Amino acid sequence: MPFLTRIAVAGPVGARADALLLTRLAIDWHDEYDLPLGIDTAAWRATAISPEENLRWYDEQIAAETDEERLKYLYEGRAYGAAGHPVDAREGALRSYDAVRAQLPVLPELLDDQNPEIRTKTAYLLGWSPTRPTPPCSHCRPASTASGTQSASPRSSSRSG
Repeated sequence: MPFLTRIAVAGPVGARADALLLTRLAIDWHDEYDLPLGIDTAAWRATAISPEENLRWYDEQIAAETDEERLKYLYEGRAYGAAGHPVDAREGALRSYDAVRAQLPVLPELLDDQNPEIRTKTAYLLGWSPTRPTPPCSHCRPASTASGTQSASPRSSSRSG
């Protein structure tokens, strides 16, 4: 993810906006289904199966299995997981989400970029990180109510990330 962030911040003009595919990497399909509240990352983390849990499951299955074909499949699956590859899709998706979140401190400067596509994609990406406050930028204005007072930010919810 760091290389995509570097491209978005200081890469060639034609590649900068495309490098902000970070949103897709971070939230996968969730942007279609979880708007407008965002992703409940606490629930997501709770349902993901850790690499350690996967390895324990494979060890239990291998210890109990007598069929040679099934054992071959189990040994291959265990080796894949032991090599650090995510076996559970949710756990793999969380790796991407966390890798993108680690890059978020670099991105707020893009909210002041001259390119409106970069500003838009950056704001969208930052909006998916429920625990990061949105920094002020010259193009951002607080929402106002009819009485002229600033309304509460939708980002101030109690979601965790």
